[in-house]
Order: sequence, then C-alpha cells, then structure tokens
Amino acid sequence: MEWQSVGFITTTKDYAFTPIVTGTLFKLKHTSAITTKSDLKIVIRQAFEDNGQLALFDYKLINCKVEQDILLFSLPKGLPSRRLAIKRVDSLSDSWIIEIESLTIVEDGADMPITLSDLVELQQQINSIQDALTLKALGIDLDNHVSDHYNPHNVTALQVGADIAGSAVTRVFEHEGTVNHPVASRDSKGMISAADKFKLDGIENNASANASDAYLVNRSNHTGLQPISTITSLQNALDSKQDNINVLPINKGGTGSSTQNFVDLTNNQTIGGIKTFNSPPAIAAATTTAAGYMAAADKTKLDAISPGATANSTDAYLLNRANHTGIQSIATIFDLQNILDAKEPSFTVLPIAKGGTGSSTQNFVDLSNNQTISAIKSFSGGEIGFTNLTRNHLLFNSAGIALPSFATRSVGTKWVLYPNLTATATDYAIGIAAGTFWHTIPQPNTNNKFSWFAGTNEIATLRGDGLFVTSKLIVNSVDAWIIPTLATGWTLFNSGYPTASYRKLPDGTVELKGTIKKSSTPTGGETIFTLPVGYRPMELRIFSTVSNNVLGRIDIAATGAVSFQLGSSAWLSLEGIRYIAEQ
Repeated sequence: MEWQSVGFITTTKDYAFTPIVTGTLFKLKHTSAITTKSDLKIVIRQAFEDNGQLALFDYKLINCKVEQDILLFSLPKGLPSRRLAIKRVDSLSDSWIIEIESLTIVEDGADMPITLSDLVELQQQINSIQDALTLKALGIDLDNHVSDHYNPHNVTALQVGADIAGSAVTRVFEHEGTVNHPVASRDSKGMISAADKFKLDGIENNASANASDAYLVNRSNHTGLQPISTITSLQNALDSKQDNINVLPINKGGTGSSTQNFVDLTNNQTIGGIKTFNSPPAIAAATTTAAGYMAAADKTKLDAISPGATANSTDAYLLNRANHTGIQSIATIFDLQNILDAKEPSFTVLPIAKGGTGSSTQNFVDLSNNQTISAIKSFSGGEIGFTNLTRNHLLFNSAGIALPSFATRSVGTKWVLYPNLTATATDYAIGIAAGTFWHTIPQPNTNNKFSWFAGTNEIATLRGDGLFVTSKLIVNSVDAWIIPTLATGWTLFNSGYPTASYRKLPDGTVELKGTIKKSSTPTGGETIFTLPVGYRPMELRIFSTVSNNVLGRIDIAATGAVSFQLGSSAWLSLEGIRYIAEQ
C-alpha cells in the first residue's frame, strides 16, 4: 500500500484543518508524553466550503493511543475537494500531535491498492465507518459516477474559490497554497475571530480609557475629605440626638441581676423562653422623602427608560457620591467621628409595670416566659447566640409553602441571607415548596453560582445556567460486557469467536462485539436484539460491517433496536460498532 503524507496536526480546542485531501483511507500516528493516553480525545470530521461558509459532515470520536488508527472517509460524488477537521474535546492541556497519511481506494473496475482481507485486518482499528450506504441514505448516489477526468462534476471557478475577475482568492482558508491562517492572539498576529469583531463593534468611537466602573464608584478608592453638608439629612439626624440620657432604675432585679425580666441594652444576657415574631406591618408606597414600595406609576416610568441608554457612564456620574457603592471609611468624612462621639442614642424606656409579666398587653420582651412579639425586631449586635444544653433551633410555622419568585418575595421563603429581590432577580435565600427544600441565587446565568468549599479551596460549582463543575473527576471503571437476548434464529457463529455483547465506556461510548449467524435467510430490517435505555442513540445510526467476506450493514434505532439490513446469514460481525449513548 502506497501511503501519501498529509502533514502534522497539533490538536487544540479549535478546529485545525489539513490541506485539501483526495484519499479515502487515512492513517493517524499519535505523539503525546501523557501516560494515560486514552484520556485525550478528538473528533475528526470532513469539511468543505459551501457558498462562502464552512460546512462540516461525518463524525468520528477517537482517543490517543500507542498504536495507529486507520479511518475510512468516503468522498461523496459531486464534492470537488474537502479537508479533514480535527478538534480536541477533552479538558486536558497535554500536547498531542497527530501525523496523517492518506491512501486512495479507486472506483469499481480498477485494481485496488488494498484488498478486502486487508480491510478485515484493519477493522479492529476503525472506530466508525460511514460508507456508500450512508451516503445513499442521504440522497447521494455513488453508482452513477462519471469517469470524466477533466471535470466530471462540472465544478465552476466560483465553487473552487477563484475570483471571477482573476485578481483575488475569495476563500479565506484557500490562500497562499492552502495554508491556514491562525486566529490572532495577544502574542501573535492573525485573522480576527468573530468574538473579537463582535466586541470591537460594541465599543463607541473615541471611547476614553477610563478605570473600570467598579473601581471608580468604590468609596475605598476615593481621595480627600467629604464635608458633612454633602450627605443628605446627616446634620439633621445628628442634631436630633440627645447629648446625654438618664435611665431610671429598674426595680425588678436591676441591671445585671440573674432574676431580671427585661432586655439589658448594655450587658451580655441570656434570654429564656420562645419568642414568636408576627408578620411585619404593611409598608406604604415610596415618596420623595421616605422609602417604601414602588408605585405602578414609578414602575411605568422606569420601564420607559431604554436599556443601555449610554454605552459608558460619564466621569461626572462616576465621581458623584450619590451613585457610589461599597463601604466608605468614616475617617474620610470631615469631623464626623468627633460629632458622633459627642452624641448619645435617643430612646425611651417604657415602664415594666405596663401589663406585668406574661400579660397579653405587656410592651417589653419577657425573658423568662413564652411570648408573641409583633412587628420586626432588629438586633444591632449582629449575632444571636443559643446556649441551651438540650436543644438549639429556630422553629418555623408550617404555613408558607411556595417556590421562589421575582418582584414579590415568595411566601415559601424562610431565610433571606442577602436581600436582592427585583422584578428580574430573587434574594440569596432558603425556602420550602411542596416536597421541595430550595436554595436560590438571583438569576439563571453564568454570573451567579452555588459553590462548595473545602477550607478555602473551591472544590465544586453549580452555575446559574445549570453547568456543574468539580475540581476532580471520578472516572468509573469500564462496564462488564453484557450479553443480549438474540431474536429467534440468531446464534453465535462458532466456538472460538466472540459472543454478541455490548458495554458502555466511562466517556459514554457504547461498544459492540461478536460474530453471529442465522439459521435461515435474514430479512432486511429485522431486529437482532434490543439495547436497554441508557445505551441508545438519539436518532437512527447506520454502521458498515463485514458479513461472510462482503460488505454488510447494521442499523441502531433510537428505540434501541439493533437490526440487520444487508449481508449474509452465514456470519455477520458486530466488531467496530461504537457511538455515544444519548438516551
């Protein structure tokens, strides 16, 4: 066999293309330093240009290995030329170089440089074969090939990429002797990618190179001191504070007493009994002077503002403190700390005598007995401690079951870890729905995710678009061969030959083996056996095989039916049939 060199391909995550090739049988030799070569995977497809667009067809998935691969790619009638397209589909960064050679198998009636017995010997190395039967099923007739060696397919100059005026080449990948131009990167020039062109079109003309919005609005990056007069209502709020306060003595137990029955605002304290918080009071609509719920008119006005009204915010907007986010140091506000140090909080202590301990009308927190507390209570200390020796839990009422929702907080919400509720986003929250314990992140996109940590190491993430990623992948061992129940009349071909079997590999590939025969003449389309759920393709797959030393065909349907289509009853090989399990 006279093999012709095609070249070397360094595999990457993007498709790499060979020069134009006319062969039909291809030999692949693999070079990689990785020990577990089977972890490296590529897809190989045929490629041609159709009306200025790159078209891909055929699909073969192979692993890196010590031995070489032999692949059969039929050249469809009417296609003047094509290339091979190779792309990495594993997640590893190890180098993998493939040397490619080709061999042309001539048409019927001429001598073949490779015999049928050679093809049978190569069968074990062929991962997937799409032969003339596959092309015929797609409407391409190989039997009517015209032996016109000058221009058998009436190919035009435009179809092969020539410029009509003869002054230029119209195909990007057919330039300077079929040399592929690489895409430009930070380190080397090249062709502009579609993603880079899309990004460039989104930048306004004469755009300034400002610092990022996040940097400019973050108060920790600001300089200078800010006058107190520039902070709305701060001076009035400070003026309303009392310079000092006199707290009347509390007769029942006194401050710090182990028998006191009130909340001590100064000292650490143990609170006994169960406190129940009723629903918060209704909140009024927002006004220009007070916060509240958004009115329908305000929402209508907000919706009338076009998204992305300006491509970039102005410097004046970014420097305006009213638009800033983040935490601002109190030291950056002129004399604020001194003014605050001179003030005391203003509050009123109600007499404990109002209602008495356990009374339904009492207006204080009872530290010893069970009590129902209405409205919202805020704990400025930032921490609630539970020190009971037998039980420490928060008990929620069984009412309130629903899935998360936008705009209005779901009644199923139990914990709001970070308020973020808008018309298009949820809180960071935990809640309950019917038969469901749910957690939410604001939006279903790649900017929001759930994460799991071991110490400070992020070991797994679940993105808002549903992608789950772990830092390590546990690869299961290869499944054992499964022997199916053959249909009536089908049996093992002979002792010493493999039994009809199937199994699934860790990457999801289903593999068949075995040599079988039938006691009577088989009918095209009859079922040999059926694959179970989990081993089936999503659509009909057609495979070429060898049957009694001639070409045979086996189909595998989405129902799992493995059916005879072409061949002999004497014997039929299942070797080399591989595909990805999709359902």
